[in-house]
Amino acid sequence: MKRFLRVLLTVLLVCLMGLCAAEEYVEERVITVSPLRAVLSVTGGRVEICATEIDGETWLFLPAFAAPDGMALTLDGQRVTLGELQPDEELEGVSSTQVFSGSETLMDVRVMQSANLRTLFLISDDPVNEGREYIDNCAKHENATTASMMLVGDDASVDHSGAIRKLRGRGNGTWVNPKKPYQFKLEDRKDLLDTGLDSERERTWVLLAEASGRNLVHNRIVLDMALELGLSETSHSEHVDLYYDGEYRGTYLLTEKVEIGTGRINETDYEEMVEIWNEQAGTIDLTALAVGEGANRFGSTFHYIEDLAEAASPDVGAYLVEMETAGSTLSDRCWFQMKDQTVLSVKNPENASKSMMDYISTRLQEARDTLENGGVNPETGRTVEEDFDVDAFARTLLLQELSYNYDGFKYSSTYFVLPEGSKRFKPGPVWDFDLAWRYLVNGLNDDARAFKENGGWMQAFYQCDAFVQAMKQIYRDELYPMVQNILLGDGVGEYVKSLSAYAEEIDASRLMNEVLWQPVQQNRYLFGFDYEQEQALLRQFIAQRSQWLNEALAEDAYGADDVVLYLSGLYAHVDEIVHVQARPWNNASLRSFTWEQVSEADEENYAVWQAEIFLAPHEELSDPRVIINGCEVDHEVTDDGLIRVLVTFEDPSYRPVDYYGDDIGWIYNYDVYIENHPEVLDICGEDDPEAVMDYFCDEGMYEDHQGNAFFKPSAVLAAHPELEYMLGDDWSMYYWDYLYYGRETDKWTRYMGQCFWPEVESALE
Repeated sequence: MKRFLRVLLTVLLVCLMGLCAAEEYVEERVITVSPLRAVLSVTGGRVEICATEIDGETWLFLPAFAAPDGMALTLDGQRVTLGELQPDEELEGVSSTQVFSGSETLMDVRVMQSANLRTLFLISDDPVNEGREYIDNCAKHENATTASMMLVGDDASVDHSGAIRKLRGRGNGTWVNPKKPYQFKLEDRKDLLDTGLDSERERTWVLLAEASGRNLVHNRIVLDMALELGLSETSHSEHVDLYYDGEYRGTYLLTEKVEIGTGRINETDYEEMVEIWNEQAGTIDLTALAVGEGANRFGSTFHYIEDLAEAASPDVGAYLVEMETAGSTLSDRCWFQMKDQTVLSVKNPENASKSMMDYISTRLQEARDTLENGGVNPETGRTVEEDFDVDAFARTLLLQELSYNYDGFKYSSTYFVLPEGSKRFKPGPVWDFDLAWRYLVNGLNDDARAFKENGGWMQAFYQCDAFVQAMKQIYRDELYPMVQNILLGDGVGEYVKSLSAYAEEIDASRLMNEVLWQPVQQNRYLFGFDYEQEQALLRQFIAQRSQWLNEALAEDAYGADDVVLYLSGLYAHVDEIVHVQARPWNNASLRSFTWEQVSEADEENYAVWQAEIFLAPHEELSDPRVIINGCEVDHEVTDDGLIRVLVTFEDPSYRPVDYYGDDIGWIYNYDVYIENHPEVLDICGEDDPEAVMDYFCDEGMYEDHQGNAFFKPSAVLAAHPELEYMLGDDWSMYYWDYLYYGRETDKWTRYMGQCFWPEVESALE
């Protein structure tokens, strides 16, 4: 009790400091290049790297191939030696030593070394005027330069080297991060990833920064799974350690760019044809041509290049289009809107005429109309099989669904390809999974057991039985076994590895990357407080989601007349975020959904809520059943043909708990606490709830114990790191600040929700 009073007084003092300072606080680290240099031997030559100063400490990050005993060191041009490496007792993968000149100690140095990965060196042709800072310090990666590259194996062999024609930054949302992504175009074609295929020799390559989390594998997993599923045009990828002008820059994913060309998207390069036609017509600089605006027969606008030389027919080359977000990711000159205001840019041909833009925008809208009409176009009569490569799209949709990719088929980085002379679309390669594998919407954790979305392209595809059946079969026969046996197990595929194998491969590199870069906290992910927690969350999400999809996509789980709904509640403070989701290929649409509280929580019971749901059948159902969260519930049909459902469910977020006159029910529940921490019963006894509660307040709070289903301080801090400035590293402060001052403020409610699928009971009489 004394501890409680002391904590309460401290909380009062913290609140007097004001929340504004905490909201504005951003930790800044000072990172500069050190004058300490190391020359490393490689096959046929040598490379030079520099140490890094981080907040005044000198760090020497060594690539996997480095031999610490054999490298030559200089400090301000003076030859120096490195002392004996001593493992750091507090920091994993770190060794401490000194730099000597003769017997004189010059400086302390911390040393780390990568393992398993190849090392990519980027060397600017003009590092003074057009080095890394020149490339990094521009708003939309408009700066570009020339350079050279060297890719060195972990055995010090130079696998590839050569000139870079153009090196620049890349990305949209990822470009604003401190750790920058890059793109480079080689003078000569090279198979940098050593696939052994001559078709994979290309000029343009991408370096993904993987800056949004600690595990660095979100993109790699999906790209490998796509290749394993037979989507052969997917970009190959490999983790590398990047050194830019000798400076260590972290763990990157080296991968192929999504583009039309041999070894990438194997279709006719329309842009190359356009450039040839216009060179013959005397137009060399296509960027000097004006942009015009037109509209297709659906009334949707498109933007095109005026006065462009072209062929008589607009279908002589392949089109590559990408979904974009107007005002955010859209930067191309040629783009169009669809009837639902979705925006797509034309990546190839990058310069497209009026007839080309009219053609591709009309063709994609016709295909979309085919989907939304259940698989037959209402005007042309074309079927979904004539408009889409059903098998390839089904595989692509499954990867978006399994990974819960926020962008996929909704905002950006989703591609459609229309081959030369064809009216049948195929999916472009999967791309950009930074926002996949457990995404936070408005700061609240989406449960693993929900379909990705209820609208847009995903919903349209789900309206066609051909896609639904293909997805069910592919998931059951190929994707689910791949996840269970390889990704979550210990098997090995042609491309896919286990999560453990991915982690082991990059572990040493990840540790170095983590010293240099803190993961970007954009409130997009439920980060663990450390790497191990984040890995556990990733594994947990994949396990839960794959299992739920296995049930949701079961071949014969439900009959033709079954209306299937999923009801979830993000309760913990706000009563306006309970929501219901219909199975995407349902035979009835959600018309309305309302709910109200039936009874308040007391010390023995949770609050009870009642939900009223109205559904509109797509067609007459002979013997409808309504199933919510796997339970069949009663229903009635209204006079206007709607299906009415009334169900009750509990809110497990709160029951009042008296702690010496204070209600701590928002942070403590006896049943949940002992379930999370059964060891407490050995200390307090199994028949003494009051002693357990005292233990939670006197000891558990200080050890980051989870007292109820909603509140765990370390998870909150991981998602909201500026709280550390206000509340420090005393976990008890987080409980009491939340309990007394935080529950009604955005700074807490934005981060506290978790999804629950309540057990529902029918309430219709």
